[in-house]
Parts: sequence; structure tokens; C-alpha cells
Amino acid sequence: MVCYRFLSFFICTFLIFHDNASRAIPPLAMIGGMAKKNCSDPLDTGDYCWGDQLKATFLGVFYYGYAIQMVSTYLAVRLGFTRCVRLATFICGVVQLTVPATVALSPVLATIVQGLRGFVCGVFLSNNFDCARKWSLNDEAKLVISLTGIMAYSGAGIGPFAAGLLSKSVGWRYAFYLSGAVFLVALTFMCIFMPDDPIDAKFMSEKERQMFLKKKENEENRIKTETEDKLSLKLIFKRKYLYCFSIYGICRTFLFFSISTMMPFYFNEVFGTDSEFLGYLFLALSLTTGVAIFLFSRLLPYLDARIPWLHCRVLMMVVPMFLRGLCVALVPITGNLTASVVLLIIHNILTGTVYAGGILTVTFELDPINCTVIVGILNGIGQASGFIAPLVSAAFTSLDEGTADYWQVRETRWRNFFLFNGGVSVVGVLSVGVALVLGREEWVKHPSLCVRENECDIGSAVVVTESQVIQNNAATLK
Repeated sequence: MVCYRFLSFFICTFLIFHDNASRAIPPLAMIGGMAKKNCSDPLDTGDYCWGDQLKATFLGVFYYGYAIQMVSTYLAVRLGFTRCVRLATFICGVVQLTVPATVALSPVLATIVQGLRGFVCGVFLSNNFDCARKWSLNDEAKLVISLTGIMAYSGAGIGPFAAGLLSKSVGWRYAFYLSGAVFLVALTFMCIFMPDDPIDAKFMSEKERQMFLKKKENEENRIKTETEDKLSLKLIFKRKYLYCFSIYGICRTFLFFSISTMMPFYFNEVFGTDSEFLGYLFLALSLTTGVAIFLFSRLLPYLDARIPWLHCRVLMMVVPMFLRGLCVALVPITGNLTASVVLLIIHNILTGTVYAGGILTVTFELDPINCTVIVGILNGIGQASGFIAPLVSAAFTSLDEGTADYWQVRETRWRNFFLFNGGVSVVGVLSVGVALVLGREEWVKHPSLCVRENECDIGSAVVVTESQVIQNNAATLK
């Protein structure tokens, strides 16, 4: 098989796609008949009577496990990524197939196994970086990372779309059944086509195998002559901007999860939208974000050529964050379905800056060598919003049923929750300012801040002195 490695790229990034797609199933399954909206309403056809707190816990528990992905990633490094990813994929398949049974048996048991799935899914993202290292030739690692982002947002859009259609047509249980079956099919492909070492691939062409043998030889020679210091977690945790970026990451993902997990319930209660409409909506939002990432990536070189590096990066982190919070806060104020959809589209367009000039770009540029570890830390901490957002939403919106003004009061509480999201975005903006003040020397002194083509030889050596870089960036900060 010619270009066998591209098959491995697809399999690895497909796991990110399907993982993100599967996360959308629980909220749409609830709306599609899994749980009652109002237990005191005899006309409510939901299968199970769950309170707001139980609903929030079931929706958010996945992210309890996912937030500690540094642990699952560490185990994968020690035991081998291929082995751990196969085990994680198998567990995900079994959990999804058995959700309807565990929900009927015990909501607590169903919640626990969802948390387990979140923990094992933590290896999927880091596995893509391992895939980029092992299976790429020449400069193809960037392709794997780009595919990861594309697959993640495609899954986040197609997942709700498919779950909404299945819940409406054949029942919410089949959304979980299909998700579990796809995980097991992906596991089968991994076992057949992705050995631990690319050289051991059975269907690889001899020409490509020789290329991997040469790559392995070069890596072994590099390791023998390696003089750089090894990775130090102690030094990483001494960096002040890491903690400010962690706060920023929590705020950024809080807005994301407020929309992906709680906005469907708001639309369903206030505007009467069904799971099919919500599926189409989230498909459109995710495709919008994918297009926005591409457009912002094309815009970034233009901005870099005309704006100082620090000004450009702060602009790309601060302005979109504030505007995203404003869009979410305005949704309940408009009281109009069309206006709300437009605001969500604007929000998702601005989300594209995260991958083009935003926090992930800045994290790489501040420390290219250790960026994978730092991104893992930031992503794990940021994903905590996956369970924080539903819990905060429940705290804002929970209300005793049966009162005459139940729906009116609940709508007011929904408005307060989304206004709170606007405040969260302000905290994210302030965290960038704190990072600039407390970590000023870290932003100024790092040689990777030399990002202009006329100042650096990309991928090789810096042709300006570090002192020149410090002077240039210090002047920008002033």
C-alpha cells in the first residue's frame, strides 16, 4: 500500500472525531426522551424522572475523568500509546453500548461509567501527537495536528446532528448503540493496521518501509548526540504565565461547554426546538468554526507582518474572548430564536482564533520544545469546565416544580446564567493582563518570540541574537 502512513493518520484523528461526536449524545438523548423535563407533568413522555442536579452530574461527569488526562497520558507514555489507546477504545465502545442498560439499572452506575469513559478518552489527543512523531515523514507532523483540529470540530458538529436524528426517529438508545459500535470498528482497524512500530506494518510498501527505517536510524543518531536538557516538570510549573493561561483556558472552555451542553436545554425550554433542529444547529456551528479556523490562519501572517508580535497575540486572545462572552450574554436578552442563532454563529467564528493566534499558538511560540506537555496541562485544566458549567447552570436554574410561574421564573434564571457567562469572559481577559504583568520576563526573554521571517530561519537557527529579541519585545511591552 502506497502512503500507508496516511491510513494511520486517519485512524488516530478519527478517534478524536468520534470521541467529540459521542460527547453530544447525552444532552440530546435527554431532550429526545431519555429524561422528563417536568416530572409533575403527566403528559411528559420522558422515560426517567431525573432532577436538575442528577442531569447536570450525568452530563458533566465525563469531564471529571477527562480533566485528569495528564494521568492517563503518563500511563500511556510508560506502558505504550498503542496498547493504551486500544484499551481506551474498547472501554469506550463497551460503555456506550451499555448506557441504556446502566441507566435503567441505576443512574449512579451510569454516571460512574461515564466518568470512566472520560478518563480513558484523555489519551486520544496525546496519542495524535505520538502518531505525528512515529508515523509522519518529513514535515507531515503538522498535517496530523491540523487534521486533529478539523476532526474535533467536525465530530462536535456531526455528533449532535446524528444524535438528534436518531433520537427523533428511532429513539435515544440507538444513538448510544451506534456510538459504541463505531468505537469497536475503529478498534478493529487499529489492531489490523497500526502496530507499535510503523516498520512492522504488514501492508506497507517496501519503499515506504525503507523511509521509516531511515527515519529510525536518524532518530537513534540524534538521541546519541543529544545535548539538550531533558524535560523538567519542575521548571514548567515555575512559569507564571502557565497559571494565568490555565484561568484563561477554564474561562474559554466554560463558554464552549455552556453552549454545547446547556444551550440545547435553553432552546428546548424557551423556543420549543426539538432534537432534530438542535442537531442541524450544532452541525452548522461546528462547520462555521472549522471555516473560521482556516480563515484566521490565513489572516494571521498578514497581521504578523503589520503589528508587533505581542500586540497581535494579545489582540487575538483578548478581543475574541470578550466578544464571545458578550454574544452568549445577549442570547436570552434578545428573546428571539433567529437572533440567538446569529449570536451563536458569531461566537463560533470568534472561537476559531484559539487555533490561529490565540492561546494554543502563543503556548507553542513561548516554548516550542515543551509545548506538548504544557498544552496537555492547559487542556486538562480547561476541560474541567465540562463539569463545572452544568453544575453552575443547575445552581442558577434549579427551581421547585408545580408553581404557577415556574416557566417564567426558570427563564429568568436562564438569563442570569448566560449573563454570568459574560462575566466569565471578562475574567479570561483579565488573566491575559495578569500574565503579561507577572510573567513579563518570560514573554520578553524567550528566543522563540523571534517569529518574523526576516529575523529567524524557521526550523533552523535564530539569526538574531537573544539580546536583540529581548530589546525588541521589551520595547513592544512598553
